Amino acid sequence: MATQKSLENYETRLEELEKDLLHGASDMTSLNIQLAECHQRVRSFKQALQKQKATLGVNGLADLATLQSNSYLQLRMHALAIKT
Repeated sequence: MATQKSLENYETRLEELEKDLLHGASDMTSLNIQLAECHQRVRSFKQALQKQKATLGVNGLADLATLQSNSYLQLRMHALAIKT
């Protein structure tokens, strides 16, 4: 779940950087470097997530889907994240 959340965060950041690129940011060199780094991280998190899901198997994927849809667990995880 942490890998998926990190992937979502980097994808959001990538969208922001691409918007900056379209609107003509002042420092294009820095923006291009940030875009390249963000693309690399998104790629690596996608690969890691794919490997993690591949190791789960059928029953593990079903359990993961059940856990991800559990609203109580989601609230608990958010509360713990805020607490730390």
